[in-house]
Amino acid sequence: MTATPRGVRLLIGAGLAAWALTIGAGLAILWAHADAPGPPATADATWPAAASVERDTRTRVLLLFLHPQCPCSRATLGELARLLAGAQTPVANLDLVLARWDAARGPQPESSEVLAC
Repeated sequence: MTATPRGVRLLIGAGLAAWALTIGAGLAILWAHADAPGPPATADATWPAAASVERDTRTRVLLLFLHPQCPCSRATLGELARLLAGAQTPVANLDLVLARWDAARGPQPESSEVLAC
């Protein structure tokens, strides 16, 4: 069996060290990105004129879009009920359950019901 020349061993060691540093740096970037908050949301100041849903101007309105097959929909409704129970001002809650997504027109509501809370 022949011995590996010292230069080849150093090259392999340097390559492994560079690989480990690259993997570590990539993981650090991914973790920093995962923990960073996204940009804050902004609401439009006016109700869209082309909206097919009428706005109740007497109270605040909360629109909630749910997909019937999404596993988090039930948890979202539970959190919504908890938040609305503690609300100090009345909120009209309009839940829109999506039946399908049309690429040209966007989400297509299956049914909607206004719930007074």
